[in-house]
Amino acid sequence: MADKLFLSVVTPKKEIIVDAEVDQVNIPGFEGDMGILANHAPLLTLLRPGRFSYQKGEEEIELVVSEGYAEVTANRVTILAESAEFLQEIDHDRAETARAAAENSSRKPTSKEKPSRKPKTNYSAPWPASKPRNPIKTTPRNLYLFLYPSRSTRTESGDWRSNESGP
Repeated sequence: MADKLFLSVVTPKKEIIVDAEVDQVNIPGFEGDMGILANHAPLLTLLRPGRFSYQKGEEEIELVVSEGYAEVTANRVTILAESAEFLQEIDHDRAETARAAAENSSRKPTSKEKPSRKPKTNYSAPWPASKPRNPIKTTPRNLYLFLYPSRSTRTESGDWRSNESGP
Protein backbone atom coordinates (compact mmCIF):
# COMPACT_ATOMS: atom_id res chain seq x y z
CA MET A 1 0.00 0.00 0.00
CA ALA A 2 2.93 2.38 0.64
CA ASP A 3 3.98 2.10 -3.01
CA LYS A 4 0.63 3.33 -4.35
CA LEU A 5 -0.75 6.74 -5.27
CA PHE A 6 -4.32 7.93 -5.05
CA LEU A 7 -5.44 9.70 -8.23
CA SER A 8 -8.34 12.10 -8.74
CA VAL A 9 -9.18 13.82 -12.04
CA VAL A 10 -11.76 16.59 -11.74
CA THR A 11 -13.33 18.85 -14.38
CA PRO A 12 -15.95 21.58 -13.89
CA LYS A 13 -18.63 19.21 -15.23
CA LYS A 14 -17.80 16.01 -13.35
CA GLU A 15 -15.26 13.90 -11.51
CA ILE A 16 -13.62 11.58 -14.04
CA ILE A 17 -11.57 9.54 -11.57
CA VAL A 18 -12.06 9.55 -7.80
CA ASP A 19 -9.31 8.21 -5.50
CA ALA A 20 -8.15 5.46 -7.83
CA GLU A 21 -5.20 3.50 -6.45
CA VAL A 22 -2.43 3.61 -9.09
CA ASP A 23 1.27 2.86 -9.41
CA GLN A 24 2.43 5.78 -11.59
CA VAL A 25 0.96 8.96 -13.09
CA ASN A 26 2.34 10.65 -16.24
CA ILE A 27 1.21 14.24 -16.73
CA PRO A 28 1.76 16.79 -19.51
CA GLY A 29 3.28 19.59 -17.44
CA PHE A 30 3.58 23.11 -18.80
CA GLU A 31 7.38 22.88 -18.77
CA GLY A 32 7.48 19.26 -19.95
CA ASP A 33 6.08 15.80 -19.29
CA MET A 34 6.69 14.30 -15.86
CA GLY A 35 6.18 10.98 -14.17
CA ILE A 36 4.94 10.82 -10.59
CA LEU A 37 5.68 7.80 -8.40
CA ALA A 38 4.83 7.08 -4.75
CA ASN A 39 6.54 9.30 -2.15
CA HIS A 40 7.08 12.11 -4.68
CA ALA A 41 7.91 15.56 -3.32
CA PRO A 42 4.96 17.97 -3.05
CA LEU A 43 4.34 19.76 -6.33
CA LEU A 44 1.93 22.19 -7.94
CA THR A 45 2.24 22.73 -11.69
CA LEU A 46 0.32 23.94 -14.71
CA LEU A 47 -0.94 21.40 -17.21
CA ARG A 48 -0.77 21.88 -20.94
CA PRO A 49 -3.25 20.18 -23.24
CA GLY A 50 -2.06 16.66 -24.05
CA ARG A 51 -2.03 12.98 -23.18
CA PHE A 52 -2.28 12.02 -19.55
CA SER A 53 -1.78 8.42 -18.44
CA TYR A 54 -1.59 6.33 -15.33
CA GLN A 55 -0.51 2.76 -14.63
CA LYS A 56 -2.56 0.39 -12.55
CA GLY A 57 -0.59 -2.85 -12.27
CA GLU A 58 0.38 -3.86 -15.81
CA GLU A 59 -2.42 -1.82 -17.41
CA GLU A 60 -1.81 1.69 -18.74
CA ILE A 61 -4.88 3.92 -19.10
CA GLU A 62 -4.71 7.08 -21.24
CA LEU A 63 -6.76 10.24 -21.15
CA VAL A 64 -6.63 13.52 -23.02
CA VAL A 65 -6.70 16.61 -20.82
CA SER A 66 -6.93 20.31 -21.56
CA GLU A 67 -5.10 22.96 -19.59
CA GLY A 68 -5.40 22.99 -15.84
CA TYR A 69 -3.43 22.24 -12.69
CA ALA A 70 -1.78 19.20 -11.13
CA GLU A 71 -1.15 18.90 -7.41
CA VAL A 72 0.98 16.20 -5.76
CA THR A 73 0.79 15.81 -1.97
CA ALA A 74 1.45 12.84 0.34
CA ASN A 75 0.92 10.02 -2.20
CA ARG A 76 -2.07 11.80 -3.71
CA VAL A 77 -2.28 13.31 -7.22
CA THR A 78 -5.14 15.68 -8.03
CA ILE A 79 -5.70 16.88 -11.58
CA LEU A 80 -7.95 19.92 -12.08
CA ALA A 81 -8.55 20.32 -15.81
CA GLU A 82 -10.98 22.24 -18.00
CA SER A 83 -11.84 18.98 -19.74
CA ALA A 84 -10.68 15.36 -19.68
CA GLU A 85 -11.73 12.32 -21.70
CA PHE A 86 -10.56 8.75 -21.85
CA LEU A 87 -8.69 8.21 -25.11
CA GLN A 88 -10.93 5.37 -26.29
CA GLU A 89 -14.12 7.38 -25.59
CA ILE A 90 -13.29 10.39 -27.78
CA ASP A 91 -15.87 11.10 -30.49
CA HIS A 92 -13.61 11.73 -33.51
CA ASP A 93 -16.30 13.51 -35.57
CA ARG A 94 -16.98 15.98 -32.76
CA ALA A 95 -13.25 16.53 -32.23
CA GLU A 96 -12.71 17.23 -35.94
CA THR A 97 -15.61 19.70 -35.98
CA ALA A 98 -14.20 21.51 -32.92
CA ARG A 99 -10.75 21.66 -34.53
CA ALA A 100 -12.15 23.16 -37.75
CA ALA A 101 -14.16 25.73 -35.77
CA ALA A 102 -11.04 26.72 -33.81
CA GLU A 103 -9.04 27.15 -37.01
CA ASN A 104 -11.77 29.33 -38.56
CA SER A 105 -12.03 31.54 -35.50
CA SER A 106 -8.26 32.07 -35.34
CA ARG A 107 -7.74 33.03 -38.98
CA LYS A 108 -7.25 36.69 -39.87
CA PRO A 109 -9.92 38.48 -41.92
CA THR A 110 -9.11 39.14 -45.57
CA SER A 111 -8.88 42.68 -46.91
CA LYS A 112 -12.49 42.47 -48.21
CA GLU A 113 -13.88 41.47 -44.80
CA LYS A 114 -14.38 44.16 -42.22
CA PRO A 115 -12.91 43.48 -38.81
CA SER A 116 -15.47 43.06 -36.05
CA ARG A 117 -13.81 45.52 -33.69
CA LYS A 118 -15.50 48.46 -32.09
CA PRO A 119 -14.01 51.83 -32.98
CA LYS A 120 -11.64 53.30 -30.44
CA THR A 121 -13.12 56.06 -28.33
CA ASN A 122 -11.06 59.19 -27.84
CA TYR A 123 -10.99 60.21 -24.22
CA SER A 124 -9.91 63.70 -23.24
CA ALA A 125 -8.79 65.09 -19.92
CA PRO A 126 -11.05 67.62 -18.18
CA TRP A 127 -8.21 70.20 -18.29
CA PRO A 128 -6.06 71.38 -21.20
CA ALA A 129 -3.15 69.05 -21.90
CA SER A 130 -0.77 71.97 -22.36
CA LYS A 131 -1.29 73.18 -18.80
CA PRO A 132 -0.49 70.75 -15.97
CA ARG A 133 -3.22 70.38 -13.37
CA ASN A 134 -0.99 70.63 -10.29
CA PRO A 135 2.37 72.07 -11.24
CA ILE A 136 5.15 71.17 -8.84
CA LYS A 137 7.85 73.72 -8.27
CA THR A 138 11.18 72.01 -8.66
CA THR A 139 13.72 74.04 -6.78
CA PRO A 140 16.97 72.68 -5.39
CA ARG A 141 15.52 73.03 -1.89
CA ASN A 142 12.36 71.03 -2.72
CA LEU A 143 14.47 68.36 -4.42
CA TYR A 144 16.69 68.10 -1.34
CA LEU A 145 13.66 67.70 0.93
CA PHE A 146 12.21 65.06 -1.38
CA LEU A 147 15.44 63.05 -1.54
CA TYR A 148 16.24 63.31 2.17
CA PRO A 149 12.94 63.39 4.10
CA SER A 150 14.51 62.10 7.32
CA ARG A 151 16.82 65.13 7.41
CA SER A 152 13.94 67.57 7.46
CA THR A 153 11.04 68.42 9.75
CA ARG A 154 7.86 70.42 9.37
CA THR A 155 7.46 73.68 11.23
CA GLU A 156 4.26 74.88 12.95
CA SER A 157 3.41 77.01 9.93
CA GLY A 158 3.57 73.93 7.66
CA ASP A 159 6.87 74.78 5.98
CA TRP A 160 9.71 72.28 5.75
CA ARG A 161 12.94 72.98 7.57
CA SER A 162 16.14 70.99 7.24
CA ASN A 163 17.74 69.47 10.32
CA GLU A 164 21.12 69.72 8.63
CA SER A 165 22.74 72.27 6.45
CA GLY A 166 21.94 71.34 2.87
CA PRO A 167 22.53 72.74 -0.59
